[in-house]
Amino acid sequence: GKSGNNNNVTAAVLLNTFSYLSNQLSSSSKHDDDKDDNDALLRYLTVFQQSSAIYTLMSFLRIIQQQQQPQQLQEGVNEQQQRQEEEVDRLLILNGVVQTLSTILTATTSSSSSTTTTNSSSSSTATTATMLAKNQRIIHQTNIIRNNLRDLFIPALGSLVVNLLFHFQQHQLVTTTSEQQQQQQQEEEQLQKKILLQLLKLSINSTRGCEGGKVAFVQSSPLPLPPHIVEQKKQQQTVLTKRGGVQVLFYILSSSVYVDSDTTNFGSMVNNGDRNDIEETTMNNLQTTDAACQLLSTLCRFDDFRTPSS
Repeated sequence: GKSGNNNNVTAAVLLNTFSYLSNQLSSSSKHDDDKDDNDALLRYLTVFQQSSAIYTLMSFLRIIQQQQQPQQLQEGVNEQQQRQEEEVDRLLILNGVVQTLSTILTATTSSSSSTTTTNSSSSSTATTATMLAKNQRIIHQTNIIRNNLRDLFIPALGSLVVNLLFHFQQHQLVTTTSEQQQQQQQEEEQLQKKILLQLLKLSINSTRGCEGGKVAFVQSSPLPLPPHIVEQKKQQQTVLTKRGGVQVLFYILSSSVYVDSDTTNFGSMVNNGDRNDIEETTMNNLQTTDAACQLLSTLCRFDDFRTPSS
């Protein structure tokens, strides 16, 4: 719609919802021995498994594709500002839904801390052992549900996640800053970097323990490349079609390494303000490189030990 107030309210409600869900679903990762947290986590995940909520979240991954339209040249200042605000809202919503999905699909690890109770009565020891056994069953059931949710998420890996990874990586390389809208564009670029990192984390969590997800990621085909990248690939005699997921991952790794080496060369030629920006950019690139390496390691490792009957 064209109502800016309605769009702002909708975006705010969605962001608050994503933030609430992420907090609820990640609470048990900090307190593995807290039965109440694990019970609440199991209830939330059960709702996602027994309803279409996971598909609703997956549908939000298409929110960026909806704005891939040619921009109007004859736009007024107000129209341009409104379009930019809506684009930022879309990026914020995408960032929120990617974080929420990543939290949902994160495997729950049980704490292996040995609770040694010296000089305790046999009844309290038995009670503690019973609680630990019940907690282990809850965590086991939680991981079963998450495995099921990963299976449901498989179609989105090849058709959406890989394309979004490639979209945000190549968008960072070809975007040029505008003097009139420099602050707005810088905000968008920071969001794009965060989303790229969150997409890599989502890919790790959705492929770990799910061989079908790994196959879908590796064998995906990215969207058609921009003309300048096609020409570059022709000169380099490389093709970005076969094993699209891995090619995109290598593309992200090579680009991150290139930016890191490029920014360090100018470290002694900038003032303090620019130096802080370069350090932040370098740290972000290192985090992106680390996440990409973790994803590559996950794709190369078999860790789906579920039986065929399950």
